[in-house]
Amino acid sequence: MVEMGKREKGRGRNGKWSLLLLVLSVSVGCNASLPEPESPAARLYQQRCSLCHRLYAPSILTAEMWRFMLERMDMEMQRRSVPLPTSEERAILLEYLQKHAQKTS
Repeated sequence: MVEMGKREKGRGRNGKWSLLLLVLSVSVGCNASLPEPESPAARLYQQRCSLCHRLYAPSILTAEMWRFMLERMDMEMQRRSVPLPTSEERAILLEYLQKHAQKTS
């Protein structure tokens, strides 16, 4: 019985470390410093996207994934009655995110 308690205690400690590592790995892409932070495109990204959620480093997704994500965000913004970016803003955002996206091999 004592041995079992020790093992369970050890698992709890490992579980805490696992949770901590998960939280840290997820947060690495969140609110990370942005490439070209003073550029008009980065400022637009900060202005528009931080209204509803944390900013994500452009490098966490591929260029194609960013295209999909912006389409998904358009639907979410419509659902929440948040004004959509203009077509010009959307093009600027997509170009910025894809320029700094994760490179596929």
